[in-house]
Amino acid sequence: DLDYLIIDSPPGTGDEPLTVAQTIPDAKALIVTTPQEISLADVRKSINFCRTVNMEILGIVENMSGFKCPHCGQVIELFKAHGGMLTAKEQGLRFLGSLPIEIDVVENGDAGRMEILDKEGSPFREAFLKIVDSVVEACEQLSKAQAARRAEIEKKKRDRRNGLIIAVPMADGKLSSHFGHSEQFAFVETEDGKVNKVEVKPAAPHEPGVIPRWIEQQGVDVVITGGIGDKARAMLEEKGIEVIVGAPEQPPEVLAEQYLSNKLISGANVCDH
Repeated sequence: DLDYLIIDSPPGTGDEPLTVAQTIPDAKALIVTTPQEISLADVRKSINFCRTVNMEILGIVENMSGFKCPHCGQVIELFKAHGGMLTAKEQGLRFLGSLPIEIDVVENGDAGRMEILDKEGSPFREAFLKIVDSVVEACEQLSKAQAARRAEIEKKKRDRRNGLIIAVPMADGKLSSHFGHSEQFAFVETEDGKVNKVEVKPAAPHEPGVIPRWIEQQGVDVVITGGIGDKARAMLEEKGIEVIVGAPEQPPEVLAEQYLSNKLISGANVCDH
C-alpha cells in the first residue's frame, strides 16, 4: 500500500521511460537536470517525449547547483547556474527547486545510506525537503484537476441537455472497429439532448499516446468505439473521458443519438492489445 512509487530511469528517452509510459497509465514525470546546456538539451528531448506519450510532468529539479566553499563560504557555480529554472520557465513547467553539491551526499551515497537527510541545518536537506513538499503539492493539484474533470463529465451525463462532445473513429462513413488505426474521427457536438453538429477530422499520428492526448485536446467527453487498446483506454478514462466499446458499425450521428437516448447497445472490446 504505497503512497508513491519512484522509478529512476536512465538519462534520455530510451526503452525504460517508454515502458513506464506504456504500462503505468497514471505515471508522472519528474525531470532532474544539471545546469549546463549539454544536459539541458537532453532535458528538452525528455519534455517532448513526455508530451508525446501524454505523461504529466510534475516539474524540473536542478541538481549539482553550486558548491559552497567550506573555507570562505563563497558559492562556486561549477556547472553554470539557473539552467533548470530557465528551462522550466521556457517550457511552461514548474521549477521544483535546486540541490547544491555537498560532500556528505557523495560520502553517504558511497556508503549506501543518506544520513544527510537527518542532518539539521544541512543546506542539501533543506532544499531536498522543499522539493519533496513541492512534488506532493503538484501531485495533489493534478489529482484535484482530474477529479474536477470527472465530476464535470458526470454532471453532463446526468443532465445531457448541457451539451457533450462525442468522438467516434470512422471508416467509410461509419464507426471503425479499431480506435488506434482509424484514419478519421467524427466529433459530434450535442445541445439540448440532440445532435447539433458533426465535424470530421483526420486522425493524429499513430504513435504511442498521441491519439488519446489529441482526443482530450478536442474537449471530448465521450468516446464511442468498437475496440480500443488497454493503454489508450486507461489514458482517456484517467482524463475523465467516458469510453464505450463494442458499439455497432453505424454512422456517428446515429450512435450519438442512441447514446443520448440511452439506447446505445455496447458489447465486448474487439481490440485485445
